[in-house]
Amino acid sequence: MRRKGLMVILGLIVAIGIGLYATFQSRYLIDEHNRARIVSLQQTASGLDALEQGDQKAVAVALDATLFRNIGDQLVGQKVMLSHPSLPGETLTVAVDRLTFAPQMGRLAGNLGLSVKSDKRFLSVGLDVEFALYFSGVSQILPATTDRPAVFAANFRLLPVSIEPVISFGFLNLVGRGFVSDIITGNVVNGLSERLTLSAPYQPQLRYTLDENKSFEQKFGDGNTGTLKYRVTHEPISVERWAHVIAPIFSDRGVLLAATLDETVAQPFDVNPSKYDTIPTTQISSLEQQLTGRIALANKYYSGKQLTISINTGAIATLTDGIFGALRKLSLSLASTEVSGRFVDKHWSDKILGDGGFYVEAAGGDRIHGSISVPAANFNYVPGKGLEGSLGLSISVDAAIHVHVDPLIGGGIGTTAGLKGSTNPTVSARIAFSSFTFEGKDVALLSPVLSCTSVDLKVETDGTFKTDYGWTKVPSIGVITSELIGADPSDPTILSGIPVVVPVLAKTDAKGSVAPPDQMVIREGLYLTAEATRLTVDAASTGYVVGSDFVLKASNQAPDPKAVDERIQRLTAAAKDFWRKTQKPNCPEKPALRVLVGDLEFGSNNEIIKFIRNAWNDITKGPGKDNEVVKLLDRINGAAKDYDDATRKLAGEVGEAAKNAFPRNNDIGRAAGEVAKSVTKAVTNPGGAVIDLGKQILCGFC
Repeated sequence: MRRKGLMVILGLIVAIGIGLYATFQSRYLIDEHNRARIVSLQQTASGLDALEQGDQKAVAVALDATLFRNIGDQLVGQKVMLSHPSLPGETLTVAVDRLTFAPQMGRLAGNLGLSVKSDKRFLSVGLDVEFALYFSGVSQILPATTDRPAVFAANFRLLPVSIEPVISFGFLNLVGRGFVSDIITGNVVNGLSERLTLSAPYQPQLRYTLDENKSFEQKFGDGNTGTLKYRVTHEPISVERWAHVIAPIFSDRGVLLAATLDETVAQPFDVNPSKYDTIPTTQISSLEQQLTGRIALANKYYSGKQLTISINTGAIATLTDGIFGALRKLSLSLASTEVSGRFVDKHWSDKILGDGGFYVEAAGGDRIHGSISVPAANFNYVPGKGLEGSLGLSISVDAAIHVHVDPLIGGGIGTTAGLKGSTNPTVSARIAFSSFTFEGKDVALLSPVLSCTSVDLKVETDGTFKTDYGWTKVPSIGVITSELIGADPSDPTILSGIPVVVPVLAKTDAKGSVAPPDQMVIREGLYLTAEATRLTVDAASTGYVVGSDFVLKASNQAPDPKAVDERIQRLTAAAKDFWRKTQKPNCPEKPALRVLVGDLEFGSNNEIIKFIRNAWNDITKGPGKDNEVVKLLDRINGAAKDYDDATRKLAGEVGEAAKNAFPRNNDIGRAAGEVAKSVTKAVTNPGGAVIDLGKQILCGFC
């Protein structure tokens, strides 16, 4: 009887088990399959519409299928911990066993295998989730800083279609099936899909920034003993263009994001899949057929890299137009901060008249000013080379100098004079790309590069000064200074190598991830750190094509922000150092600062004669003593044997001028007569004679 009773009980248990097993679903339909497909088809149609409009500001961001597979490979084996209000008192550990993607025309389907374990039920069940991926908007990952542009992410979320339980112990595992029912009917899976995000980081911001005031130092004078320090300053300029994602295009190659480029700052946004649920499922076949003939337009934007960004020539033109517009408004100010030493310091001596000299120095350390503007810019996009062209500059400078002259006759003359000058050089420029290895990772860089050009700026007086004695003529005084424009490369923009943290399932207590009490709480999240690598830039016929792969690393904890910032600082410093070394142009040797006193090169006799005649006229009309004029005439007379015809003519004019200036002085008349006799002698060295005459008159003034 006991045995018979036991068999009855076992039979009842088996019967109850079979009955219960029959009541649990073997497959749960979470969302209608056709509805899920409509979402991606509608998004694809919107993206193709934008692409076909041929917008001259178009940008395309191609996310290759290999990127999604890379993401899936990194997430397999990762776990998260969560709790849900439908399962009070329980903490679930969810492990990713499998994540695959199947890109198709108009959709990106996938399969997700999960293992779910409860800390209260002491068992684990498997879930086989079929899903469709849809574009859910963009988010900002990193804000823009002075060293790097902003980083956004294109986000995709899972739209679950069906869930199939995977229970190891078959129909006897009634508790396991009850656990599955609680997970699914309690919306745990739906809650996960709403929070789980697959993201592809990208830089939506193209910018050109000029915000670097510089100081310069130049040596001058005998033995480079003088120092001129000056600073060039300007109001900062910044030109930005932002990529705005319109819609995705799903194909068997991956997902292409159609976008435009303009000056409006891009903003994060979310997309609700219900936005696209506007057509009946009966029209799916018709929509698919329409898209099949158009999808080839999107596939040409893929390059084989996990990420490809295409910027067409129209978009490039909008960026360069903005840069040139800003440059034309740019005004740089030049101001000296310190001047020490004399530009000219010459001394001479005469046995009869004594010592004389001539020196020029700045009237003060802050008396040199100038401005630089960019009135013209001419750039073109050249396939195979990229952007290249030239900048037209306008440079003007004014300065105040102190001049002191002691010509041995009539005492010294000191005064302050102004110098002015301008020049309009043209400098070639281009956009350069390069890469280097930093801490084992590839880093790509970009920056404008100016060809190294030597620009001479000549500032000079007109030779006229106002003194206590009235107007007097002295030689024209000036300065020629040279600067090498483009000798110092600008700091580069970092295109790749900066680690970007993308939250896949953000921890609830993380910033911006606090959930209401009635929603799921993620106790241990899941994050992907992405770094672009093997970045390439191609100046194609249609515009720039930037391709990149990614190094991904999954973790339950977001990296320490301080450690990330420190790495970025090290990377930025290393990038600047690398760029300055490798982009250092081959520059001509920088000429020393040159000082002009009259025509120091004594170019032609006529110029020398003009210079001497002006100096002599000032002497004879000045307050010099009569006997000093006599001595000067005697000195000229003593060298007359070496004069050429032009010099003899000049000497005769000098004598006549002396007689006219001092008509009642017999000694001057006698000396002038001797000069008149001497200048009739022939000479054999005309060039040297002219220079010698100048020395005789001014005793080495030249």
